[in-house]
Amino acid sequence: MNIEQEIMGQSRHQFIYGENGIEREQFLRNLVHRYPITCNQDVPMAIYLENFSLPQVESISHDVDEINLTIIAREYFNFSCFSNLMDAFLKQVPMDQLDGKMNQFLMIVNRFFRNKKFEEIQSIEELDYILKQVQEMYREAYIQLLTCGNFSICYEKMPISMLDLNMLMIYFKKMIHNHSYLAVVVDIQEEIPILSMKAINGFITKRNQENISMKVVSEFQNFKTYEDLDGVFSEYLHDYGIVELDSNVRGYIKQKKLGN
Repeated sequence: MNIEQEIMGQSRHQFIYGENGIEREQFLRNLVHRYPITCNQDVPMAIYLENFSLPQVESISHDVDEINLTIIAREYFNFSCFSNLMDAFLKQVPMDQLDGKMNQFLMIVNRFFRNKKFEEIQSIEELDYILKQVQEMYREAYIQLLTCGNFSICYEKMPISMLDLNMLMIYFKKMIHNHSYLAVVVDIQEEIPILSMKAINGFITKRNQENISMKVVSEFQNFKTYEDLDGVFSEYLHDYGIVELDSNVRGYIKQKKLGN
């Protein structure tokens, strides 16, 4: 089995360890390119996640609302995943393949997720715009919380404030008539906040890989926690598998296990 088959041949969540750099990024982008959003076939799909991490901000406030920080981290990552999926969908899927099913999908979004103070969302393009808009609002709220401490999130100003990605993915798969899974490739090339790592882990601890499979790529020593935002730790074998891209990773893992 080659590396691509090891990654995409199974829907389980994976931590994929390898040296940072353009070569790894190009390998992952090429892999994703070979697994586009596909209608009317039960085949795996993949997206390369852009803008998935909250910014690195030094907190100057000693009175930070941890509950709000947790909500922001979770929803920022949720909105990133869904926005990236909509981007790929718009680029890769001809609308004439959907036979009106897109309206059914938008109906679900409007019924369960839209703030009823706002007009109904009429198109995927409009939905994608809103997702990016709200993600940016969460980013600004995160910065304000860390620098001011007493900032309150204005949910009433958000057309959509929270997402259930697993539920949305179920209906998305019905819309495109593809019962396989979506691989979300999270390529961590630089240090990211612990909260963003915990948001990623939240998918892994919930074991919902039949719809969304997290493929988390980093240098082994740079992913600093396997705890999610609820304090649950993901467990190797039970929750995720490991793929090694570099020959030196095995030795490094062995060293860490031996305590060296």
